[in-house]
Amino acid sequence: MHSPKEHAGDPPNSDASAHAQSRGGVRLSHLMLVIAAIAIGIVGTRKCDMQMRELQIDRRNLVNWFVLASPLLMSVSLALMVAKLLPPRPKFQELFRQAGFVAVWMTSLTATLNAIKMISINLNKLSDFESAASLFNFAFFWPAGSESGGSVLVAWITLALAGCWRSEPRWIDRVGRALGVIYISGYLANQFSWLLWLP
Repeated sequence: MHSPKEHAGDPPNSDASAHAQSRGGVRLSHLMLVIAAIAIGIVGTRKCDMQMRELQIDRRNLVNWFVLASPLLMSVSLALMVAKLLPPRPKFQELFRQAGFVAVWMTSLTATLNAIKMISINLNKLSDFESAASLFNFAFFWPAGSESGGSVLVAWITLALAGCWRSEPRWIDRVGRALGVIYISGYLANQFSWLLWLP
């Protein structure tokens, strides 16, 4: 009689294999996405910094520190969301219970909605790339960053109250949770900005 175990040459169960790979370590494609996102985010941060200096925006305010970092935070959030959605991946029901993924999903969604809003009211500036890119400046990142933090806070509270909170012990989820905390901190700083002026 044949052994009930799989033969050495038989392929492993595809579902189990995909689930195991999705919980694996750092993949090259994920790493490349994050590195590209960091590079794009740094460029955005530098441009935002230049504009804030030109407008003489008070940099002693902690809210403005968060706004300055928003291009980098949003770029990395989007990269992590895409990386997590690349196959093989867990089922969507499981993904939307992971606090880290929910954080990068909500921040990416909020930023996208703000970008659509910004573009829709500035259609006359879409004639060339430079004009279109100029839309994503301090005036964009200030509300988009704060609203992203508010959306993450609501989503996390909902997960916790529904008993659906899951924390995956992998780097993407951990970085996602860290970004979520930063976004929420920025949101709270914006709400209580009058308390956060540095001497």
